This record gives sequence, C-alpha cells and structure tokens, in this order.
Amino acid sequence: GLSDTHNLDLTFSVLFNLASQYAANEMYSEAINTYLVITKNRMFHNANKLKVNIGNIYVKLGQYPKAIKMYRMALDQVPNTHKDLRIKIMHNIGILFVKMGQFSDACSSFEYIMQEKPDFKAGLHAIVCYYAMDDKDRMKQGFQMLLEVILDIDDEDKYIPTSEDPMSNRSEE
Repeated sequence: GLSDTHNLDLTFSVLFNLASQYAANEMYSEAINTYLVITKNRMFHNANKLKVNIGNIYVKLGQYPKAIKMYRMALDQVPNTHKDLRIKIMHNIGILFVKMGQFSDACSSFEYIMQEKPDFKAGLHAIVCYYAMDDKDRMKQGFQMLLEVILDIDDEDKYIPTSEDPMSNRSEE
C-alpha cells in the first residue's frame, strides 16, 4: 500500500517543476510565489539557491533592484566552496548594475570576479564600466589585468575552426 509518510523529494520536485513551468509560460507572479514556498520551507535543503531563479524572473520583468536583492540573498547562502556559482551570481549582479547605470557598483562585482577567478568577460565588463566613469587609470589597469588572464585552451584548439568562426562557414569552390 501507499505510505503515509510525506516524501520531501517528491514534493520538492513537483513544486520546482510547477514553478519552472509557470516561468516558462510567462506566469511570473505564480512562479515567484511557488519558488518562495520552496525557499521558505526549511525542510528543503539548498532551496535558497532558487532565489537565483526568482532573481532571473525579476530581470525578465525589468525589476532590477528586486533581482539584485534576490541574487544577493542567494549569494549569502552559497558557501565559498562553490566558487563558480558565486562568480556567476556576481556576474549577474554586475550586469544589472550596468543596466541601471550604477557603474561603480558594477565595477565592484567585476573586480570581485577578477580577484577570485579572472576571466575575459568580467575583465572587459570592468573596462567598459571604467570607460563609462571616464577613469583612464583604471581602464589601463583593467587591460593589464586582461593580459594576465590565463587562456583556457590547448595549443591545438586554437587552430580548430568553430561555428563562431565566420571563415570556417564559407563554402569553397
């Protein structure tokens, strides 16, 4: 027979799927409410990471301050051992600050990324922010930091055409 015990994994899966489907169908308030039900239930471990999903919905709605708040709440719950997730969240925060014209705050996010795990995207975003603030010295420092970013490709990979390479897509006659 069926067990009377409450299956938390099944409940989480159903609620998560429901929230995801609401979001996919642009039923954003329903999606947010369902995600909030999950995040408020202390029985669901790591549910606070779903605040990133809520933040993503607020971005779609153009409510950037609310999105930043959700991203920061999620960031508070992500341990330092999950560096890649923390960096992705910080990148989202930085991009939203750029969209809001708050370049100094955006720089802080991108500089954090460049300290933790330097990459070209964050470095270039930081340089754009420095340019927007007309800070030539920091622009120069930003370009120098980009020179120190380690390329994550093998020597052979440099010569393999990719779909992003317009020259590899041309037909030869």
